[in-house]
Amino acid sequence: MLRSNENITVLQALALAEGLTRTSMKSQARIIRTDQNTNKRIEIPVDLGKILASKAPDPLLQPKDIIFVPDSSVKSAFYRGADAVVSTATGVAIYRW
Repeated sequence: MLRSNENITVLQALALAEGLTRTSMKSQARIIRTDQNTNKRIEIPVDLGKILASKAPDPLLQPKDIIFVPDSSVKSAFYRGADAVVSTATGVAIYRW
């Protein structure tokens, strides 16, 4: 749990969350921030790939900010398919022995 006066960056928050998944869309990440004056949500695009490669600054988060990193349905489908192929190949190899 963070203290209310503690400042952290996007990368520090990701480290606390134990990193990204293999299907995370690093270039589509967003900081979701609520404007305290209007109470409207603001989405700030963040390219985590560039931040991780030190090609973009690591933004400082404000209290109550949310980091949203969507999953790629294409990557998810690819990994599910690859897992199925490995499982099938393993089953065939065991059956033939």
